[in-house]
Amino acid sequence: MKVSQEQKVEIRRKLLSAAVALFTEKGFSGATMRAVSTRAGFSPGTIYRYFPTKEKIFYAYFEQKQDELEAALNEIEDFNDYTLKEKLQMMMETQLEVYTPDREFVEVTFRALLDSPMKSFTELQPTKGKFTKTVQGYFAQGVERKDIPEQPFENFLVHLFWDYKNLMVMYWLRDETPAFTNTSRLIDLSLDIYVDLLKSGIITKTADTISFLVKSHLYGNIERLYDFVGLITRTAGFMSRSSTEECPHE
Repeated sequence: MKVSQEQKVEIRRKLLSAAVALFTEKGFSGATMRAVSTRAGFSPGTIYRYFPTKEKIFYAYFEQKQDELEAALNEIEDFNDYTLKEKLQMMMETQLEVYTPDREFVEVTFRALLDSPMKSFTELQPTKGKFTKTVQGYFAQGVERKDIPEQPFENFLVHLFWDYKNLMVMYWLRDETPAFTNTSRLIDLSLDIYVDLLKSGIITKTADTISFLVKSHLYGNIERLYDFVGLITRTAGFMSRSSTEECPHE
């Protein structure tokens, strides 16, 4: 019997839910793919049609949670009226909220992902792409609202925020304070620094200063550079002629 797209989505959701429960109970090495499939109520081989390896389950989980995060943010009625800092802070807090029911699973997966960082870098690109696209949208709105000036290194700063998010998640996984108050406080303080950095224009000024120093140094010494290149060329030519003169003709 042909399975519809809606049924495939539901099967995938059930497999992910079963994987979260089983990996939390037994750990990464203790849970098997066939056991996950059985736990979800399907035949042992069903899971391989959706997730060929355990790691694929991890990556799918984070992509699903990214979708849930964006859906939750879109439901906030006046979200577009928030300042850039408020949007980023709400994004971080909501991210942790969607992870909280599966906190033990997230800890297991983060440990596994850190064990193979290069593979994780590649496999997490779909999730990272969605995340950074959302943050870029917040940057554009921030510029339009004049919360921040245009950022010449926006791409770098957006990807830096992805790394920042992962650091905050790792801190949260070790936070035992009630309602994770230490994590909330750290996010609040660190985002103040991040947004103040954007507002100050210091990154643009630093880039302009470095560019000026490089250009002025290069242009100020251009004649010396030409002289040096000329010297190298003349020396190479002299050595070539000398070599030819010393070699007997056949």
